[in-house]
Amino acid sequence: MGNKWNAFEELGIAGYSTNQEKAQAFMRLALQFHPDINTRSNPQRFIDICYAYEKIGTPKVFQWNGERELELQKYYGSRDEYDIFDALKTFAHFIGGGGCSEKAGDIIIRLDIGLNDVLLGNYKSMQLIRDVKCLECAENLKSKCHSCKGFRRVRVDEKINIEIAPGVSTGNILCFPQQGDFDVESDELGDLYVVFFEKLPKNLTRKNENVQIDIEVDLTTMALGGTAAVQGLRGDMHYFKVPPQTQSGTKIRIAGQGLPILGTPRWGSLICKTIAKMPELGPKESELFAKLKEFIVSKGELRYCTYGQVGLIKLEPQHDTPMLLERLIDLSLVLRNSGLSIAFDLQDFGDNISGEVFNALLEVYRRFDGQGPIRLIGHPSINIQLQQLQIESLFSIISNVDGLKEIETTPLENALGIYSHAKWEVYPMGDTSLNSDYILSSVELSSYLEPQGTLFKAFDMSKVPQIDSFFMGRLVSCYRYVSKNGGKIALISLQPLVRKVLEETSILNLFVEVGSVSDLPD
Repeated sequence: MGNKWNAFEELGIAGYSTNQEKAQAFMRLALQFHPDINTRSNPQRFIDICYAYEKIGTPKVFQWNGERELELQKYYGSRDEYDIFDALKTFAHFIGGGGCSEKAGDIIIRLDIGLNDVLLGNYKSMQLIRDVKCLECAENLKSKCHSCKGFRRVRVDEKINIEIAPGVSTGNILCFPQQGDFDVESDELGDLYVVFFEKLPKNLTRKNENVQIDIEVDLTTMALGGTAAVQGLRGDMHYFKVPPQTQSGTKIRIAGQGLPILGTPRWGSLICKTIAKMPELGPKESELFAKLKEFIVSKGELRYCTYGQVGLIKLEPQHDTPMLLERLIDLSLVLRNSGLSIAFDLQDFGDNISGEVFNALLEVYRRFDGQGPIRLIGHPSINIQLQQLQIESLFSIISNVDGLKEIETTPLENALGIYSHAKWEVYPMGDTSLNSDYILSSVELSSYLEPQGTLFKAFDMSKVPQIDSFFMGRLVSCYRYVSKNGGKIALISLQPLVRKVLEETSILNLFVEVGSVSDLPD
Protein backbone atom coordinates (compact mmCIF):
# COMPACT_ATOMS: atom_id res chain seq x y z
CA MET A 1 0.00 0.00 0.00
CA GLY A 2 1.29 3.48 -0.83
CA ASN A 3 1.84 6.35 1.52
CA LYS A 4 -1.67 7.65 0.94
CA TRP A 5 -4.24 5.55 2.77
CA ASN A 6 -7.11 4.27 0.65
CA ALA A 7 -10.32 2.80 2.11
CA PHE A 8 -10.99 0.56 -0.91
CA GLU A 9 -7.48 -0.89 -0.76
CA GLU A 10 -7.90 -1.49 2.97
CA LEU A 11 -10.92 -3.70 2.25
CA GLY A 12 -9.29 -5.27 -0.79
CA ILE A 13 -12.03 -4.25 -3.23
CA ALA A 14 -12.34 -2.09 -6.32
CA GLY A 15 -13.62 1.47 -6.27
CA TYR A 16 -16.73 0.50 -8.24
CA SER A 17 -17.77 -2.28 -5.82
CA THR A 18 -21.43 -2.63 -4.92
CA ASN A 19 -22.77 -2.14 -1.39
CA GLN A 20 -23.12 -5.91 -1.02
CA GLU A 21 -19.50 -6.47 -2.04
CA LYS A 22 -18.36 -3.82 0.44
CA ALA A 23 -20.35 -5.48 3.25
CA GLN A 24 -19.04 -8.95 2.43
CA ALA A 25 -15.44 -7.77 2.32
CA PHE A 26 -15.84 -5.88 5.58
CA MET A 27 -17.40 -8.83 7.42
CA ARG A 28 -14.74 -11.27 6.20
CA LEU A 29 -11.88 -9.05 7.33
CA ALA A 30 -13.56 -7.87 10.54
CA LEU A 31 -14.03 -11.44 11.76
CA GLN A 32 -10.50 -12.32 10.71
CA PHE A 33 -8.85 -9.46 12.61
CA HIS A 34 -11.32 -8.83 15.47
CA PRO A 35 -9.16 -8.62 18.64
CA ASP A 36 -11.56 -10.86 20.58
CA ILE A 37 -11.20 -13.60 17.96
CA ASN A 38 -7.62 -13.24 16.76
CA THR A 39 -5.68 -12.21 19.86
CA ARG A 40 -2.38 -12.27 17.96
CA SER A 41 -3.45 -9.72 15.34
CA ASN A 42 -2.58 -6.04 15.54
CA PRO A 43 -5.66 -4.13 16.81
CA GLN A 44 -4.79 -1.27 14.45
CA ARG A 45 -5.57 -3.54 11.49
CA PHE A 46 -9.10 -4.04 12.83
CA ILE A 47 -9.43 -0.28 13.44
CA ASP A 48 -8.38 0.51 9.87
CA ILE A 49 -10.83 -2.04 8.45
CA CYS A 50 -13.74 -0.59 10.41
CA TYR A 51 -12.78 3.00 9.56
CA ALA A 52 -12.57 2.08 5.88
CA TYR A 53 -16.11 0.72 6.03
CA GLU A 54 -17.27 3.88 7.84
CA LYS A 55 -15.84 5.95 4.98
CA ILE A 56 -17.22 4.01 2.00
CA GLY A 57 -19.78 1.54 3.30
CA THR A 58 -22.12 3.61 5.45
CA PRO A 59 -24.69 5.84 3.70
CA LYS A 60 -24.01 9.55 3.34
CA VAL A 61 -26.19 11.98 5.33
CA PHE A 62 -27.06 15.45 4.04
CA GLN A 63 -28.58 18.48 5.77
CA TRP A 64 -30.20 21.59 4.25
CA ASN A 65 -28.48 24.77 5.43
CA GLY A 66 -30.97 27.20 3.89
CA GLU A 67 -29.14 27.47 0.58
CA ARG A 68 -27.95 23.99 -0.37
CA GLU A 69 -27.52 20.48 0.97
CA LEU A 70 -24.26 19.84 2.82
CA GLU A 71 -22.84 16.41 3.55
CA LEU A 72 -22.53 15.94 7.30
CA GLN A 73 -19.17 14.91 8.73
CA LYS A 74 -18.95 11.25 9.68
CA TYR A 75 -19.76 10.71 13.33
CA TYR A 76 -16.33 9.37 14.24
CA GLY A 77 -14.36 12.26 12.76
CA SER A 78 -10.83 11.89 11.39
CA ARG A 79 -8.80 8.71 11.11
CA ASP A 80 -6.42 9.87 13.85
CA GLU A 81 -9.34 10.29 16.30
CA TYR A 82 -10.92 6.93 15.44
CA ASP A 83 -9.98 4.36 18.12
CA ILE A 84 -10.69 0.74 19.04
CA PHE A 85 -13.94 1.61 20.79
CA ASP A 86 -15.21 3.44 17.72
CA ALA A 87 -14.24 0.42 15.63
CA LEU A 88 -16.17 -1.93 17.91
CA LYS A 89 -19.23 0.31 17.57
CA THR A 90 -18.96 0.27 13.79
CA PHE A 91 -18.80 -3.53 13.86
CA ALA A 92 -21.74 -3.77 16.26
CA HIS A 93 -23.90 -1.37 14.22
CA PHE A 94 -23.15 -3.43 11.13
CA ILE A 95 -24.32 -6.59 12.92
CA GLY A 96 -27.38 -4.82 14.32
CA GLY A 97 -28.25 -3.56 10.85
CA GLY A 98 -28.49 -7.07 9.41
CA GLY A 99 -24.87 -7.70 8.44
CA CYS A 100 -23.87 -11.33 8.23
CA SER A 101 -20.80 -13.47 7.67
CA GLU A 102 -20.02 -14.61 4.15
CA LYS A 103 -18.91 -18.02 5.46
CA ALA A 104 -21.72 -20.54 5.13
CA GLY A 105 -23.00 -21.89 8.44
CA ASP A 106 -21.85 -19.01 10.64
CA ILE A 107 -24.40 -17.67 13.12
CA ILE A 108 -24.23 -14.14 14.58
CA ILE A 109 -26.49 -13.29 17.50
CA ARG A 110 -26.89 -10.17 19.61
CA LEU A 111 -26.73 -10.13 23.41
CA ASP A 112 -27.89 -7.05 25.35
CA ILE A 113 -26.00 -6.33 28.57
CA GLY A 114 -26.65 -3.84 31.37
CA LEU A 115 -24.54 -1.65 33.62
CA ASN A 116 -23.99 -4.35 36.27
CA ASP A 117 -22.85 -6.80 33.59
CA VAL A 118 -20.20 -4.30 32.43
CA LEU A 119 -19.15 -3.47 36.01
CA LEU A 120 -18.95 -6.91 37.56
CA GLY A 121 -19.15 -9.40 34.72
CA ASN A 122 -21.80 -12.11 34.53
CA TYR A 123 -22.88 -15.47 33.12
CA LYS A 124 -25.96 -15.72 30.92
CA SER A 125 -27.70 -18.61 29.21
CA MET A 126 -29.43 -18.47 25.82
CA GLN A 127 -31.49 -20.92 23.80
CA LEU A 128 -30.01 -21.46 20.33
CA ILE A 129 -31.84 -23.16 17.46
CA ARG A 130 -29.39 -24.40 14.82
CA ASP A 131 -28.90 -27.07 12.16
CA VAL A 132 -26.48 -29.94 12.87
CA LYS A 133 -25.28 -32.86 10.79
CA CYS A 134 -27.66 -35.82 10.70
CA LEU A 135 -25.81 -38.76 12.22
CA GLU A 136 -28.25 -41.41 10.99
CA CYS A 137 -27.65 -40.76 7.30
CA ALA A 138 -24.02 -39.72 7.56
CA GLU A 139 -22.78 -43.26 6.68
CA ASN A 140 -25.40 -44.19 4.09
CA LEU A 141 -25.96 -41.39 1.57
CA LYS A 142 -27.93 -43.53 -0.90
CA SER A 143 -30.95 -44.28 1.27
CA LYS A 144 -33.40 -41.62 2.37
CA CYS A 145 -33.10 -40.95 6.11
CA HIS A 146 -36.31 -40.79 8.12
CA SER A 147 -34.83 -38.20 10.53
CA CYS A 148 -33.69 -35.56 8.05
CA LYS A 149 -35.79 -36.53 5.00
CA GLY A 150 -32.63 -36.60 2.95
CA PHE A 151 -31.46 -33.05 3.75
CA ARG A 152 -28.48 -34.42 5.77
CA ARG A 153 -29.13 -31.99 8.61
CA VAL A 154 -31.57 -31.76 11.51
CA ARG A 155 -32.66 -28.82 13.67
CA VAL A 156 -31.86 -28.85 17.39
CA ASP A 157 -32.67 -26.55 20.29
CA GLU A 158 -29.65 -26.13 22.56
CA LYS A 159 -28.68 -24.10 25.58
CA ILE A 160 -25.43 -22.11 25.47
CA ASN A 161 -23.65 -20.48 28.41
CA ILE A 162 -22.03 -17.10 27.78
CA GLU A 163 -19.41 -15.52 30.01
CA ILE A 164 -19.49 -11.71 30.18
CA ALA A 165 -16.13 -10.32 31.24
CA PRO A 166 -16.01 -7.05 33.26
CA GLY A 167 -15.43 -4.05 31.03
CA VAL A 168 -16.98 -5.38 27.79
CA SER A 169 -18.52 -2.80 25.49
CA THR A 170 -20.72 -2.62 22.43
CA GLY A 171 -18.98 -4.54 19.64
CA ASN A 172 -17.00 -6.96 21.77
CA ILE A 173 -17.54 -10.50 20.51
CA LEU A 174 -17.35 -14.10 21.73
CA CYS A 175 -16.64 -16.89 19.24
CA PHE A 176 -17.84 -20.48 19.73
CA PRO A 177 -16.05 -22.59 17.08
CA GLN A 178 -18.19 -25.17 15.27
CA GLN A 179 -21.30 -24.12 17.17
CA GLY A 180 -22.99 -22.68 14.09
CA ASP A 181 -25.14 -24.32 11.40
CA PHE A 182 -24.07 -27.37 9.40
CA ASP A 183 -23.31 -26.55 5.75
CA VAL A 184 -24.13 -29.46 3.45
CA GLU A 185 -21.94 -28.30 0.53
CA SER A 186 -18.75 -27.91 2.56
CA ASP A 187 -19.68 -30.69 5.01
CA GLU A 188 -18.58 -28.39 7.86
CA LEU A 189 -20.07 -26.69 10.89
CA GLY A 190 -19.97 -22.90 10.99
CA ASP A 191 -19.03 -20.82 14.00
CA LEU A 192 -21.24 -19.03 16.50
CA TYR A 193 -20.52 -15.35 17.20
CA VAL A 194 -22.11 -13.50 20.14
CA VAL A 195 -21.89 -9.72 19.81
CA PHE A 196 -22.44 -7.58 22.93
CA PHE A 197 -24.65 -4.49 22.94
CA GLU A 198 -24.55 -2.45 26.13
CA LYS A 199 -27.65 -0.65 27.41
CA LEU A 200 -26.67 1.94 30.00
CA PRO A 201 -29.02 4.28 31.90
CA LYS A 202 -29.98 7.39 29.90
CA ASN A 203 -28.18 9.73 32.30
CA LEU A 204 -24.82 8.04 31.60
CA THR A 205 -22.60 8.57 28.57
CA ARG A 206 -19.72 6.16 27.99
CA LYS A 207 -16.44 7.00 26.24
CA ASN A 208 -14.06 4.06 26.40
CA GLU A 209 -13.60 3.20 30.08
CA ASN A 210 -14.83 6.62 31.29
CA VAL A 211 -18.45 7.48 32.09
CA GLN A 212 -19.95 10.97 32.13
CA ILE A 213 -22.92 11.91 34.28
CA ASP A 214 -24.75 15.25 34.63
CA ILE A 215 -24.83 16.52 38.22
CA GLU A 216 -26.95 19.43 39.45
CA VAL A 217 -24.94 21.69 41.77
CA ASP A 218 -26.36 24.59 43.78
CA LEU A 219 -25.73 27.95 42.14
CA THR A 220 -24.10 29.31 45.29
CA THR A 221 -21.67 26.37 45.43
CA MET A 222 -20.66 26.92 41.80
CA ALA A 223 -20.14 30.63 42.43
CA LEU A 224 -18.33 30.46 45.78
CA GLY A 225 -16.89 26.96 45.70
CA GLY A 226 -17.62 24.01 47.95
CA THR A 227 -18.35 20.29 47.86
CA ALA A 228 -20.88 18.31 45.81
CA ALA A 229 -21.92 14.66 45.95
CA VAL A 230 -22.64 12.09 43.27
CA GLN A 231 -23.87 8.52 43.47
CA GLY A 232 -21.28 6.23 41.88
CA LEU A 233 -21.92 3.46 39.39
CA ARG A 234 -21.89 0.89 42.18
CA GLY A 235 -24.35 2.80 44.38
CA ASP A 236 -21.85 4.38 46.79
CA MET A 237 -21.59 8.15 47.32
CA HIS A 238 -18.59 10.18 46.23
CA TYR A 239 -17.79 13.76 47.19
CA PHE A 240 -15.80 16.09 44.98
CA LYS A 241 -14.52 19.64 45.26
CA VAL A 242 -16.15 22.40 43.21
CA PRO A 243 -13.74 25.32 42.66
CA PRO A 244 -15.04 28.92 42.99
CA GLN A 245 -16.53 30.48 39.84
CA THR A 246 -17.21 27.10 38.24
CA GLN A 247 -19.14 27.51 34.99
CA SER A 248 -22.13 25.33 34.13
CA GLY A 249 -20.90 22.47 31.95
CA THR A 250 -17.51 22.16 33.66
CA LYS A 251 -16.32 18.54 33.84
CA ILE A 252 -14.75 17.26 37.08
CA ARG A 253 -13.01 13.86 37.00
CA ILE A 254 -13.15 11.27 39.81
CA ALA A 255 -10.40 8.76 39.04
CA GLY A 256 -10.99 5.04 39.46
CA GLN A 257 -14.79 5.27 39.63
CA GLY A 258 -15.60 4.59 35.98
CA LEU A 259 -15.79 1.21 34.24
CA PRO A 260 -13.25 -1.61 34.40
CA ILE A 261 -10.76 -1.81 31.54
CA LEU A 262 -11.30 -5.13 29.78
CA GLY A 263 -8.62 -7.70 30.61
CA THR A 264 -6.81 -5.50 33.17
CA PRO A 265 -7.21 -4.68 36.89
CA ARG A 266 -7.49 -0.95 36.10
CA TRP A 267 -10.62 1.23 36.15
CA GLY A 268 -11.61 4.35 34.27
CA SER A 269 -12.93 7.65 35.64
CA LEU A 270 -16.35 9.02 36.53
CA ILE A 271 -16.68 12.44 34.89
CA CYS A 272 -19.17 14.77 36.58
CA LYS A 273 -20.57 17.48 34.29
CA THR A 274 -21.80 20.28 36.54
CA ILE A 275 -25.21 21.78 35.81
CA ALA A 276 -26.24 24.89 37.72
CA LYS A 277 -29.32 24.28 39.91
CA MET A 278 -31.44 27.38 40.32
CA PRO A 279 -32.91 27.93 43.80
CA GLU A 280 -36.57 28.69 44.39
CA LEU A 281 -36.88 32.46 44.54
CA GLY A 282 -38.99 34.18 47.13
CA PRO A 283 -39.26 37.98 47.51
CA LYS A 284 -35.97 38.28 49.43
CA GLU A 285 -34.06 35.99 47.05
CA SER A 286 -35.39 37.87 44.02
CA GLU A 287 -34.27 41.16 45.56
CA LEU A 288 -30.75 39.78 46.13
CA PHE A 289 -30.53 38.53 42.53
CA ALA A 290 -31.72 41.92 41.27
CA LYS A 291 -28.93 43.64 43.20
CA LEU A 292 -26.43 41.10 41.87
CA LYS A 293 -27.61 41.81 38.32
CA GLU A 294 -27.17 45.54 38.82
CA PHE A 295 -23.65 44.96 40.08
CA ILE A 296 -22.70 42.69 37.16
CA VAL A 297 -24.19 45.08 34.57
CA SER A 298 -22.44 48.08 36.09
CA LYS A 299 -19.17 46.13 36.12
CA GLY A 300 -19.22 44.54 32.69
CA GLU A 301 -21.59 46.45 30.36
CA LEU A 302 -20.61 49.45 28.28
CA ARG A 303 -21.88 52.71 29.76
CA TYR A 304 -22.27 56.15 28.24
CA CYS A 305 -23.32 59.68 29.20
CA THR A 306 -24.07 62.78 27.14
CA TYR A 307 -22.18 66.06 27.07
CA GLY A 308 -24.08 68.50 24.88
CA GLN A 309 -24.36 66.80 21.51
CA VAL A 310 -21.68 64.19 22.26
CA GLY A 311 -22.27 60.66 23.53
CA LEU A 312 -19.26 59.64 25.66
CA ILE A 313 -18.69 55.89 25.89
CA LYS A 314 -16.56 54.85 28.86
CA LEU A 315 -14.14 51.98 28.18
CA GLU A 316 -12.51 50.06 31.03
CA PRO A 317 -9.86 47.28 31.06
CA GLN A 318 -12.49 44.57 31.73
CA HIS A 319 -14.17 45.49 28.42
CA ASP A 320 -11.07 44.32 26.51
CA THR A 321 -12.66 41.04 25.37
CA PRO A 322 -13.35 39.37 21.97
CA MET A 323 -16.92 40.76 22.21
CA LEU A 324 -15.75 44.41 22.47
CA LEU A 325 -16.05 45.20 18.75
CA GLU A 326 -19.63 43.90 18.45
CA ARG A 327 -20.82 45.70 21.57
CA LEU A 328 -19.04 48.90 20.56
CA ILE A 329 -20.61 48.91 17.09
CA ASP A 330 -24.09 48.27 18.52
CA LEU A 331 -23.92 51.11 21.04
CA SER A 332 -22.28 53.52 18.55
CA LEU A 333 -25.08 52.91 16.04
CA VAL A 334 -27.71 53.82 18.61
CA LEU A 335 -25.90 57.00 19.61
CA ARG A 336 -25.29 58.14 16.04
CA ASN A 337 -28.89 57.43 15.09
CA SER A 338 -29.93 59.64 18.02
CA GLY A 339 -28.05 62.59 16.51
CA LEU A 340 -25.01 62.39 18.80
CA SER A 341 -21.32 62.44 17.96
CA ILE A 342 -19.17 59.77 19.58
CA ALA A 343 -16.29 60.11 22.02
CA PHE A 344 -14.46 57.51 24.10
CA ASP A 345 -13.18 57.84 27.65
CA LEU A 346 -9.94 55.77 27.90
CA GLN A 347 -8.59 57.24 31.14
CA ASP A 348 -8.88 53.96 33.10
CA PHE A 349 -6.41 52.32 30.70
CA GLY A 350 -3.61 54.72 31.63
CA ASP A 351 -0.79 54.53 29.08
CA ASN A 352 -1.34 50.83 28.29
CA ILE A 353 -3.97 50.31 25.58
CA SER A 354 -4.01 47.01 23.71
CA GLY A 355 -4.02 46.63 19.95
CA GLU A 356 -7.48 45.00 20.14
CA VAL A 357 -8.96 48.19 21.63
CA PHE A 358 -7.38 50.33 18.90
CA ASN A 359 -8.71 47.93 16.24
CA ALA A 360 -12.22 48.30 17.69
CA LEU A 361 -11.95 52.12 17.70
CA LEU A 362 -10.65 52.07 14.14
CA GLU A 363 -13.60 49.93 13.02
CA VAL A 364 -16.04 52.39 14.63
CA TYR A 365 -14.41 55.20 12.63
CA ARG A 366 -14.71 53.20 9.40
CA ARG A 367 -18.43 52.64 10.00
CA PHE A 368 -18.99 56.38 10.18
CA ASP A 369 -16.37 57.59 7.71
CA GLY A 370 -16.85 61.22 6.65
CA GLN A 371 -18.19 62.45 9.98
CA GLY A 372 -14.83 63.81 11.18
CA PRO A 373 -12.32 62.54 13.75
CA ILE A 374 -13.46 60.62 16.80
CA ARG A 375 -12.54 62.24 20.11
CA LEU A 376 -10.58 60.32 22.73
CA ILE A 377 -10.05 61.26 26.37
CA GLY A 378 -7.00 59.68 27.93
CA HIS A 379 -3.30 59.72 28.73
CA PRO A 380 -1.10 61.93 26.48
CA SER A 381 0.89 58.84 25.44
CA ILE A 382 -2.14 57.71 23.42
CA ASN A 383 -1.17 60.20 20.74
CA ILE A 384 2.26 58.54 20.44
CA GLN A 385 0.64 55.14 19.94
CA LEU A 386 -1.67 56.62 17.29
CA GLN A 387 1.32 58.09 15.47
CA GLN A 388 3.12 54.74 15.53
CA LEU A 389 0.03 53.14 14.00
CA GLN A 390 -0.23 56.04 11.50
CA ILE A 391 -3.87 56.72 12.38
CA GLU A 392 -3.44 59.91 14.44
CA SER A 393 -5.42 61.92 11.89
CA LEU A 394 -8.54 59.84 12.53
CA PHE A 395 -8.78 60.72 16.21
CA SER A 396 -8.68 63.88 18.30
CA ILE A 397 -7.19 63.74 21.82
CA ILE A 398 -8.94 65.79 24.54
CA SER A 399 -7.51 66.18 28.04
CA ASN A 400 -10.81 66.00 29.96
CA VAL A 401 -14.59 65.89 29.59
CA ASP A 402 -14.99 69.66 29.97
CA GLY A 403 -13.87 70.13 26.40
CA LEU A 404 -16.83 68.09 25.11
CA LYS A 405 -19.46 70.53 26.40
CA GLU A 406 -18.19 73.29 24.13
CA ILE A 407 -18.40 71.20 20.96
CA GLU A 408 -21.31 71.95 18.65
CA THR A 409 -22.14 69.14 16.30
CA THR A 410 -24.19 69.40 13.14
CA PRO A 411 -27.07 66.92 12.89
CA LEU A 412 -25.79 63.58 11.65
CA GLU A 413 -27.12 61.78 8.62
CA ASN A 414 -29.32 58.83 9.56
CA ALA A 415 -26.87 55.92 9.63
CA LEU A 416 -29.60 53.27 9.35
CA GLY A 417 -31.87 54.87 6.75
CA ILE A 418 -34.77 55.07 9.22
CA TYR A 419 -37.74 57.27 8.35
CA SER A 420 -41.15 58.08 9.85
CA HIS A 421 -44.60 57.22 8.54
CA ALA A 422 -47.43 58.57 10.71
CA LYS A 423 -46.77 57.18 14.20
CA TRP A 424 -44.49 54.43 12.90
CA GLU A 425 -40.69 54.41 12.73
CA VAL A 426 -39.76 52.42 9.61
CA TYR A 427 -36.51 50.44 9.50
CA PRO A 428 -35.45 49.32 5.98
CA MET A 429 -33.92 45.87 6.53
CA GLY A 430 -30.92 45.20 4.27
CA ASP A 431 -30.40 42.28 1.93
CA THR A 432 -27.46 41.08 4.04
CA SER A 433 -27.67 39.55 7.50
CA LEU A 434 -24.95 41.94 8.73
CA ASN A 435 -26.98 45.01 7.82
CA SER A 436 -30.17 43.64 9.38
CA ASP A 437 -28.30 42.58 12.50
CA TYR A 438 -27.08 46.13 13.08
CA ILE A 439 -30.60 47.50 12.76
CA LEU A 440 -32.13 44.96 15.13
CA SER A 441 -29.28 45.51 17.58
CA SER A 442 -29.95 49.23 17.67
CA VAL A 443 -33.60 48.68 18.58
CA GLU A 444 -32.78 46.06 21.17
CA LEU A 445 -30.07 48.16 22.81
CA SER A 446 -32.56 50.99 23.23
CA SER A 447 -33.69 49.13 26.36
CA TYR A 448 -30.35 50.06 27.97
CA LEU A 449 -30.59 53.75 27.03
CA GLU A 450 -32.94 56.55 27.99
CA PRO A 451 -36.28 56.44 26.11
CA GLN A 452 -36.04 57.96 22.67
CA GLY A 453 -38.13 57.79 19.51
CA THR A 454 -41.48 56.10 19.05
CA LEU A 455 -42.41 52.67 20.35
CA PHE A 456 -44.14 51.75 17.08
CA LYS A 457 -41.44 50.10 14.98
CA ALA A 458 -41.96 48.79 11.44
CA PHE A 459 -39.36 46.55 9.75
CA ASP A 460 -39.41 46.63 5.94
CA MET A 461 -38.55 42.98 5.08
CA SER A 462 -38.89 43.25 1.31
CA LYS A 463 -35.15 42.71 0.77
CA VAL A 464 -34.75 39.86 3.26
CA PRO A 465 -34.81 36.53 1.35
CA GLN A 466 -34.42 34.21 4.36
CA ILE A 467 -33.84 34.28 8.12
CA ASP A 468 -32.09 32.08 10.67
CA SER A 469 -32.58 31.36 14.37
CA PHE A 470 -30.27 34.24 15.38
CA PHE A 471 -32.32 36.70 13.31
CA MET A 472 -35.56 35.42 14.88
CA GLY A 473 -34.04 35.75 18.34
CA ARG A 474 -33.27 39.40 17.65
CA LEU A 475 -36.83 39.98 16.46
CA VAL A 476 -38.30 38.44 19.60
CA SER A 477 -35.98 40.53 21.81
CA CYS A 478 -37.15 43.69 20.06
CA TYR A 479 -40.78 42.60 20.49
CA ARG A 480 -40.32 42.06 24.23
CA TYR A 481 -38.80 45.51 24.73
CA VAL A 482 -41.38 47.37 22.62
CA SER A 483 -44.47 45.49 23.86
CA LYS A 484 -43.37 45.89 27.48
CA ASN A 485 -43.55 49.65 27.00
CA GLY A 486 -46.93 49.58 25.24
CA GLY A 487 -45.70 49.62 21.64
CA LYS A 488 -46.03 47.36 18.60
CA ILE A 489 -43.83 45.96 15.85
CA ALA A 490 -44.98 45.59 12.25
CA LEU A 491 -43.39 43.46 9.52
CA ILE A 492 -43.71 44.83 5.97
CA SER A 493 -43.60 42.83 2.71
CA LEU A 494 -42.54 39.43 4.02
CA GLN A 495 -40.92 37.12 1.47
CA PRO A 496 -42.66 33.69 1.12
CA LEU A 497 -39.82 31.70 2.70
CA VAL A 498 -39.49 34.14 5.61
CA ARG A 499 -43.23 34.11 6.23
CA LYS A 500 -43.30 30.30 6.22
CA VAL A 501 -40.52 30.10 8.82
CA LEU A 502 -42.20 32.66 11.08
CA GLU A 503 -45.54 30.87 10.79
CA GLU A 504 -44.08 27.43 11.59
CA THR A 505 -42.37 28.80 14.70
CA SER A 506 -45.52 30.75 15.78
CA ILE A 507 -43.44 33.94 15.95
CA LEU A 508 -45.53 35.68 13.30
CA ASN A 509 -48.40 36.00 15.80
CA LEU A 510 -46.34 38.49 17.82
CA PHE A 511 -46.25 41.08 15.04
CA VAL A 512 -48.52 43.14 12.81
CA GLU A 513 -48.10 42.00 9.20
CA VAL A 514 -48.77 44.44 6.33
CA GLY A 515 -48.07 44.37 2.62
CA SER A 516 -46.60 47.86 2.26
CA VAL A 517 -45.75 50.98 4.25
CA SER A 518 -49.03 52.60 3.24
CA ASP A 519 -50.91 49.71 4.89
CA LEU A 520 -49.55 50.51 8.37
CA PRO A 521 -52.47 51.15 10.76
CA ASP A 522 -52.91 54.64 12.18
